[in-house]
Amino acid sequence: MFPIGPLAIAVGSYALTGWILTKSDAPLWMLSLICGADWLWAAILVAEGSATPEVWLAALVLAGAVGGAIAGNQAGGMVTAVAWALVGAGLGAIASFEAESRAVAGVLAVASVVTVAGLMAGTGSLNWVRAVVEALCWGIAGLICGLVVEVTVNSRGSAGLGGLIGLAIGTTVGIVTGAGVGAIVQALAIAGSKGIYGAWAAIGVIAGAIARMVAGERSIGCSSRLYTFILLVATSGFGLWLGNWLVDRFF
Repeated sequence: MFPIGPLAIAVGSYALTGWILTKSDAPLWMLSLICGADWLWAAILVAEGSATPEVWLAALVLAGAVGGAIAGNQAGGMVTAVAWALVGAGLGAIASFEAESRAVAGVLAVASVVTVAGLMAGTGSLNWVRAVVEALCWGIAGLICGLVVEVTVNSRGSAGLGGLIGLAIGTTVGIVTGAGVGAIVQALAIAGSKGIYGAWAAIGVIAGAIARMVAGERSIGCSSRLYTFILLVATSGFGLWLGNWLVDRFF
């Protein structure tokens, strides 16, 4: 059956993204980045012939990276864009398959540091190196405490999980303490409304990618691969154009 529902969600998500990027005077490379990633993961889906776990991995990693890059550029410039793209790719990877608890804890530990450090470096509101060093110190302390607790209670869970949970908690506390709440608030104030625009655009890209994957998975079994590829590419392209047109027409 024709996947009307997922395609409608995809068009709406990309229309919202296009509206936000146009409204915030975002550079053209952001729209080009979305389209390029769209063509790539649509081509991967069509070449694979089905929505396998590897295809979902590629789609969510690309969506997370593109969304992170857009949000980071709006919030703090190119430095933050690169940092948040890496975070988005990592979170997309652990969301796309049944990752072990240890992998999730490790990714979250790194993500917390990179997210804040990227924001600090991009906005220039604090010496981000000092914040990272303090996060590492707190992370080591959290790792040791977690391992001690794990050995003490003789946990039968995944080996090393307690230590990695301690590492994640320690690094999060360390980066916030090292940067300081005031500096983080200052960085967010510098980002202003563009940071909010970027966050919503990132959500739109990720939601659109997921909806298109679902639509592709449903349509590829009952239609030709070329038709499916054209349908997926046209969905995101039309959505982005529609968002841009709405701004020009009504705002």
